[in-house]
Amino acid sequence: MTEKSAHTMTQKKAILEHLQKYGRITDAEAFTGKMKCRRLGARIYDLRHEGYNIITDKGESVNEFGHRVRYAIYRLVKTA
Repeated sequence: MTEKSAHTMTQKKAILEHLQKYGRITDAEAFTGKMKCRRLGARIYDLRHEGYNIITDKGESVNEFGHRVRYAIYRLVKTA
């Protein structure tokens, strides 16, 4: 396993653990803490292809400059 793929596996594991614990994740959350993930969409893509049911919601807020910004909120759908 290459260093890059090992890092990707670690990020995927951390993101999955976060989703399982909190039910949702955003880019801001993925970049902070132990994940340091700048490509959350790519890791979500990987997890979806491993069979996890993750849906995308849209969030909106105002940044520090007063501009409206939109972002993705990924949610793990738990199956019965």
